[in-house]
Amino acid sequence: LHWVYDNIITPYMPSCALLLELTESLYDIKQRYNYTLQQLSNLITINSTTTSQKTTIQLLRNIIMQHRHPTLHKHNTTIQSTINSLDLPKSIAINWDKTLENKELTITLSLKKQTDLKLIDTLHTNKQPLNQLLNKLDYD
Repeated sequence: LHWVYDNIITPYMPSCALLLELTESLYDIKQRYNYTLQQLSNLITINSTTTSQKTTIQLLRNIIMQHRHPTLHKHNTTIQSTINSLDLPKSIAINWDKTLENKELTITLSLKKQTDLKLIDTLHTNKQPLNQLLNKLDYD
């Protein structure tokens, strides 16, 4: 418990639910890779003091996810990179089930004025890359 206090609670101040998630994940990682507590400490150390606490916790979750579910993390990273490469306007958001259990994309358009309807054309011009993205959701 002392290790959890020193390495998770004090530096990151997580909520109770997040603390439970992190400790369960770290336990799984420790068991899977036979890590020592020092190795776990090195794993979760984030050397950035300029980011917000929310960003730091997200980095921590990503690091832990990468080690707890390496295949899932690899596929989600590939999907996110593909979405980023589409260079879509901020008013078009693409989301997917990060567990990859459901093979679907959710595309959200933010329309504030009539000229924003041109965003539909943007999606149409990206039809083939979006189809390739759907294929990447099949990670069997």
